[in-house]
Formats: sequence, structure tokens, C-alpha cells
Amino acid sequence: MSENIFYKLRDDIENGIVTGEFEPGERLDETQLAMRFGVSRTPIREALMQLSAIGLVEIRPRARRSRRGPGTSARLRNVRGDG
Repeated sequence: MSENIFYKLRDDIENGIVTGEFEPGERLDETQLAMRFGVSRTPIREALMQLSAIGLVEIRPRARRSRRGPGTSARLRNVRGDG
């Protein structure tokens, strides 16, 4: 995946956060985002880590699920300051 596509993906998710497309506290599912943007989960995971670094999302470990084992889940932080 080219670096430009990665940055566009990160910017698209960030814009969705800022414009309210994603609600504060909403779980951002890697698989659903990957299907939406037509990419694998790896660049989604990288984009979410970048957004976590600037405080827009919070990445939390998730409980073990079937054979996949432990993973991560991202939740949108309340960036609007209303609670």
C-alpha cells in the first residue's frame, strides 16, 4: 500500500470523526472500516494508532474471541467536550 493511500485513509477517518459521522464513544470496528474503504485491516489499524497518538481515539485491548485470540478495539474519544 502506498504511503499516500495510508495518509488519505487516516485523513478520511479523522474527517469522519471531526464531522460527527462517528459519535463519541462509538466503537470503530477495524473490519467494517476495512470493508468500507476497500483495504485490509492492517492500514486501518495503523491509521487508528496514528489517531490515538493525537488523542482522537482510544485503543483498548479486547477480550479473547474464539480462535482469533486477543486483539484491540478502538473507541472514539469525546472530542466535542460535552461529557
